[in-house]
Amino acid sequence: LDDRSNRIVYPVYDMDGNFINVKGRTRFSGYKKMGICKYINYYPVGTVDYFQGINITEQYIHKTKELKIFESLKSTMKLFGHGIKDSASAEKHDLTPEQIAWIIRSDIKSVVLCYDSDITYKEKTVQKNINMLKRFVNLYIIQDKDNLLGGKEAKNSPIDKGFDIWSTLYSQRKKVT
Repeated sequence: LDDRSNRIVYPVYDMDGNFINVKGRTRFSGYKKMGICKYINYYPVGTVDYFQGINITEQYIHKTKELKIFESLKSTMKLFGHGIKDSASAEKHDLTPEQIAWIIRSDIKSVVLCYDSDITYKEKTVQKNINMLKRFVNLYIIQDKDNLLGGKEAKNSPIDKGFDIWSTLYSQRKKVT
């Protein structure tokens, strides 16, 4: 905990499990009005060529051959707490070329994009990722058609409102063709 800037801090590891940074998430609910970033890296980082949390979840991803991609580590941790351990965080809602290349090189058969409720899968950068990935893996998206997450304004991830809602949304995931 960084009391001075009111942030929860956590370590960042690369794909090989090497410690590479410290990241912080604000605890202020009105961070946008205050003009502060929700997340910060405490040290400069080049391209995001890793998935946050994968140093712990990779063994489970290879076991199920599925990768559930969230925007934040918090969502990966919540799902892990419910016994579903094959997820990781992209740290944002679009993937870098390095993240996509890692997926393609791996033995992963399915990818599920589990983005927050304020993200549209029609966004240009997200569409670019979708068009690339669907050529190499079974690609699925989670959509909240029934507004279970509270709408775009709530900006909730598919696990934020509890495991029952996650289970419903996951069972309704849509295959991208």
